[in-house]
Amino acid sequence: MIGNMIRKMSVLISAHHALMLAYRSEIYLWVIAHIFPFVMMGVWTTAAQGGDPTKFSLTPADYGRYFVAIFIVRQFSVVWMIYEFEWHIVEGRLSNFLLRPMNALWHYVSGHFAEQAARFPFFVGCVILFFLLYPTAFWWPTPASVIFGIVAIYAAFALRFALQYCFAMANFWMERASAIDSLSYLPYVFLSGMVAPLSDYSPDVAAFA
Repeated sequence: MIGNMIRKMSVLISAHHALMLAYRSEIYLWVIAHIFPFVMMGVWTTAAQGGDPTKFSLTPADYGRYFVAIFIVRQFSVVWMIYEFEWHIVEGRLSNFLLRPMNALWHYVSGHFAEQAARFPFFVGCVILFFLLYPTAFWWPTPASVIFGIVAIYAAFALRFALQYCFAMANFWMERASAIDSLSYLPYVFLSGMVAPLSDYSPDVAAFA
């Protein structure tokens, strides 16, 4: 049964990957749209270089490493299924997925994995370009940190996906459930460490986050 499920998922991912490659320019724009961590990196490295070192938790090079790590995590943990699910319900397209001999959930899961694979080459190019421009920020992670990092990233992806899937169920009772996700995005940005390392927040805010 597990082998049968793996075969189905591989076919779904291959089909979605072919679709993503047909619109690769859009995928590249998605990668560029997620350069927000690099913007914040410029803000924090500049502030750390010109300010009192005792008031910052990291060095300028460490801020560079931190925010490139944020960029990497974002590439593999971003979830958009609620918007596609909402569109499928509004347009009456969900019925086609419900008629398939498998849970419609796997259509959206495979779509996310296919998108990650499609934008991976361009993402790698962005990371290489970053380290060419900021060689002092380069570092070699240990094999253990790479393994645990991948596990943590996909655990975050699973949690984010499950949260959006729960919100998406509200589409059966309301027309725009994506507004719920949009409302939760602002606190997510500020409390996730995307704007600044939690160590630079006040102790009370950091503990709350």
